[in-house]
Amino acid sequence: MQISRRSDYAVRILLYLATQGNQCKTAAIARHQLIPTSLTRGITRELVANGLLESHRGLVGGVRLARPPETISLLEIVESIDGPIRLNRCLTRPGECPLDRLCPAHRVWREGLDLLRGRLARATLAELAEQGKALRQSFWRKNEA
Repeated sequence: MQISRRSDYAVRILLYLATQGNQCKTAAIARHQLIPTSLTRGITRELVANGLLESHRGLVGGVRLARPPETISLLEIVESIDGPIRLNRCLTRPGECPLDRLCPAHRVWREGLDLLRGRLARATLAELAEQGKALRQSFWRKNEA
């Protein structure tokens, strides 16, 4: 299982907005996050449609977070782009696999999925933005010496 590049970009877009604290143009986000501009526009449209961003048109337009960063989880971002996370097809719905009730690995897949979803649900944009700020400060201090 691997998170899609679009989900990774969505996280980077939302983190950038969380650190900026205000509205930004998609071209500026693309430039700062090293994401192709056309892809940034497409992903931001999807994030607006899923209620994570607000979009404003015009000369002073741009996008901004639709909610406070403390209320947006990594799980919500990933699932808004990729859909529900699955480790195995047997977890999509009961009976999807005819052996799900007899398979000893089924319970382990379920536990693993629950752990992953729980961790992603607890990671908020606010928490990640603070960690990113600390990492950048540490990086620049080390490189100034």
